[in-house]
Amino acid sequence: MDNFFKNYFKLRLNVILISLNVYLQIFFQMVNYNSIIKSVFLGLICMVNLNAQKNHDPFARSARLPDLIFGFGYQYNTLIKNEVKNSSVILSADYLLIDKELLIGIEYITNLPSLKEEPSATVSQFSVLQGYVYNHNIISLRLGRSFGKKFHLIGSAGIESLSRFASYLDSVEFFINRNKKSTLFNYKIAGFYRFGRFGYEVGLSRRGISGKIMWYINY
Repeated sequence: MDNFFKNYFKLRLNVILISLNVYLQIFFQMVNYNSIIKSVFLGLICMVNLNAQKNHDPFARSARLPDLIFGFGYQYNTLIKNEVKNSSVILSADYLLIDKELLIGIEYITNLPSLKEEPSATVSQFSVLQGYVYNHNIISLRLGRSFGKKFHLIGSAGIESLSRFASYLDSVEFFINRNKKSTLFNYKIAGFYRFGRFGYEVGLSRRGISGKIMWYINY
């Protein structure tokens, strides 16, 4: 019996460490799409390994997957100053703590499609400068608390990285990369309500209005 509990808690500790490792990789490398893909695959590998342990380790049969929530959504950018061209997509990963009453996680936001400078783009005497627009990437830390079993209120704060482009209009609109970067503080308040395995989140941030679908891994 002592060995059973020892192996059980050892497995739970391994699950927590694996989850933290995934979060850290996302936090420090999310600004790169290749890193996003690697982090997702790492998370899937961790889950496969955990299921393998559950199938082969008799002491781990009662173990369960960690209380993770993954989210995917859309943000409509409303801020006129430092305008971000196009809307943005949102990715998030959250972990439930203390009997699922507290939530901690990270969120990544980027505009899609992102602005790109055409290799052949040149400014002529007929080109009209319309103004400056930006690509952006936001990485935020999320903290939340549950009210009842299904509703969560969440606040987040993070850093927004901006890349500046000049918008010109000739026969068509084109962009010139000014190679100027800046950083802003971003904050957001959101709430989501769970229906079964899925949750639906609505948020309001300094940058815009967002909606997101949440998926509970271990419902």
